[in-house]
Amino acid sequence: MLLGTFFNASASEKPVISVNTFSSDGKILISESSEVGTAVAVLAVSYHRKVVCSIDNDNFTLSTIFDNEYLIKTHVTLDRELVSSYVVGVSCEDQLLGLFSSVNLSIYIADENDNSPEFHQESFIYKVPEDIPIGTYIFTAEANDQDIGKNGEIMYEIIPSYLGFIIDANTGEVMTSHYFDRESIEAVSFDVIANDQGSPQRKSKASVTIELIDVNDNKPFFPLPV
Repeated sequence: MLLGTFFNASASEKPVISVNTFSSDGKILISESSEVGTAVAVLAVSYHRKVVCSIDNDNFTLSTIFDNEYLIKTHVTLDRELVSSYVVGVSCEDQLLGLFSSVNLSIYIADENDNSPEFHQESFIYKVPEDIPIGTYIFTAEANDQDIGKNGEIMYEIIPSYLGFIIDANTGEVMTSHYFDRESIEAVSFDVIANDQGSPQRKSKASVTIELIDVNDNKPFFPLPV
């Protein structure tokens, strides 16, 4: 028994094509991770004679199940980031009488979390004065994700998280959170991690080095005599 919504797509004196989309709302939605040969929809043709049906999109195939009943399946590997939807035309014809009907199917590709966030560069180097105030903005770490929805939503973090810098998890803005002293440390290095919110979660990182510029914050002194 086939479940789904059927809709008519032609005049009554011609072959009548009904489409089972396997869904209650009539929408055809398949995952981009679907294997080649995945069933997309079933077509049933109501007519008093045998008809010949054809499909106009090479990314899908049309095969006979029973007389005047056909199955549409995927013929290629899908990638929503390349093509997010297809319009597939199917025509059914009485070749003796020349009567035919056709229907266009909109097939939508559902996103899977198959892309990791990407930074536009793998490493960043910035120079700041050692007396930079707490809360000073340094730069924005920005990554992009080709996926959509939660799969493409990015949150940021710094690892390790105790080196004097903080990051806004939503915007990627990096700011100072401590005072620095170049005489104690000349540079600070950490990683910015971009995490998407899909399942399973995917992530990427960029390395950051903050070099401290010396300022004249120490007076000359005479060494104590030995």
